[in-house]
Amino acid sequence: MTLARGWRTATGSAPKRDNLDDPNFRRYLKSYLLLRVLIGAIGLSLPIMTYAGTALLPGGRWSSLRGSLSGYYYTGMREYFTCSLAVTGLFLITYKAFKRELESIITLIAGFAVLLVAFFPTDPPTKKDVPNAIQNAFGVNPVKYVHYTSAIIFILLLAVISHFFAGREGKREPRANHRSPQFWKWLHNGCAAAILVAGAFLVARKVFHLPCGSWVNAHDVWLTEIVAVAAFSTSWLFKGAEITQV
Repeated sequence: MTLARGWRTATGSAPKRDNLDDPNFRRYLKSYLLLRVLIGAIGLSLPIMTYAGTALLPGGRWSSLRGSLSGYYYTGMREYFTCSLAVTGLFLITYKAFKRELESIITLIAGFAVLLVAFFPTDPPTKKDVPNAIQNAFGVNPVKYVHYTSAIIFILLLAVISHFFAGREGKREPRANHRSPQFWKWLHNGCAAAILVAGAFLVARKVFHLPCGSWVNAHDVWLTEIVAVAAFSTSWLFKGAEITQV
């Protein structure tokens, strides 16, 4: 009953932290925070594992960098790329599934969007990259447009989710030996701002043809995705960091 009361008195989606003397409630809270940490860790590992894994596989080169994270779908790290996105999508879909509020709708849409990113790949970067069955069935261009549209929606909603985190964490009661609510508010809003700045940079590059040097021009999508993923993952990792203090 204590566990149930802890959930019902929650604000937002997280259990209220006022039953920490109950060992059962503490175990439940640790499991919840661990999920947040894992999602953040998966996000941060995505650019590292796709790049390093591709370079270490036979025929790989450290000097070779794809123009986008999505381009790694056509490498030996395809399964890591798609599974990471799929896990993230399923988590977001179920994260606030039973809450009737705007944030639950946002996370639900973001979850479905990233699933579409995973299963509807971008167009093959080179002639050696073979289209998959979905692309053969519906055409490379239609599948590509689904991928791009879903990716844009997902990245924008990542900023919105981090902003929701900021509002909720900023309202928490200050606790001894913990970071202040204001710190958490600035952290999560900072992550949201980083995602929006990265998006604005890509718009400036693709729409207004902002010159940034040959390397940046060739990897502008990759850079945008890296900043967005890193910011989102940082937000989630810090949200779960309290697992060490429970």
